[in-house]
Amino acid sequence: RGHTRCMHKVHACIGPAHPVTKGGNMLSSTMTAWVPRVAQALGPWMRANAQGSVYAMQHRWIKTSCQSSIEEKPPTKELHGHPTFGEVDFEEDLGVGAIYPKEQGLAAKDKSLVQLYTAGCNHYWQMLPGLADSAYKRGASPAEVSTTVRHLVVFAGYAPCLAATIALKQAGKLSDDVPGKVGGPPGDAFELVYDKVTDVVRGKLTKWDPVLAEYIRLHLYGDVYSSPGLTMRQKQMLTVSFLGEANMHDQLYTHLIAALRFGATPAACEQAIRIGFHMSPRPAVVLRPIRKSAMRALAKAVEKFTHDYPNGPAPEPEVAIPDPASVRVPPPPPPSGKGTPPKK
Repeated sequence: RGHTRCMHKVHACIGPAHPVTKGGNMLSSTMTAWVPRVAQALGPWMRANAQGSVYAMQHRWIKTSCQSSIEEKPPTKELHGHPTFGEVDFEEDLGVGAIYPKEQGLAAKDKSLVQLYTAGCNHYWQMLPGLADSAYKRGASPAEVSTTVRHLVVFAGYAPCLAATIALKQAGKLSDDVPGKVGGPPGDAFELVYDKVTDVVRGKLTKWDPVLAEYIRLHLYGDVYSSPGLTMRQKQMLTVSFLGEANMHDQLYTHLIAALRFGATPAACEQAIRIGFHMSPRPAVVLRPIRKSAMRALAKAVEKFTHDYPNGPAPEPEVAIPDPASVRVPPPPPPSGKGTPPKK
């Protein structure tokens, strides 16, 4: 039993057990470990032994000498349906090489929500129920989990958000009665996020595409970002986890400053960014320069925030919603009459 790249522990071993330590090697040719798959989309388990090791095990904790070898199915049904798969503590090795103190990082609940969001962005549908369970066990409310999933609309898009919702609904992990902002005058999340540069950002968006600018302001910010369920700080943690890995570092810089203004610590911002990289499906050789750039953006944002806000963050704001009745669970739509068989 030992650590993998993105998991807290190996679930099962076939053959004699061997201790695995940091920097050690899997020397026994008889040892096979079935490892829950994180950064692969083709199946939930990977096989690793001394002849064929998994890429995920060639990380900081376990070193092996062989190339990648992946099998999609474990040898027994019991192992494939291991009751703790998806319910394990999805701990990244976030302390190694960290810029800021890990102790000042994300709370356990917020870390689980960021992992749930990142899994949805990466289309890891099989992981979502277990990650939702992990979030609930760490104190997340049904509103926080549902709002995290709905927030996928902002970056992942409607189709992945719907796929994530279906996966979690079918697993019984989402509540039916969590309200959100639907229609009506927009909330002021856009102004809260961009603060002093609101007019500059809106002007640039309008210059690039005025129609898209209004989609973003009125719907993504006015409805989705303005919905209750998560605090503005929590929403910024989801946002920066995506933007870092997506190599959108101009936007990352702006949202990091907002996160710091809303009370996030630099360490929490760093952990959110690192979760995005740890759960990425892209190879490390591609991610390495992107991660360095993301950390430079974080350092610049912290420097800017410290200069502009020497007294630290103000109390975290709440979104102002002009029409409280727009926060609701919409009723089922009336029949359209289309596709209805004609009456005899």
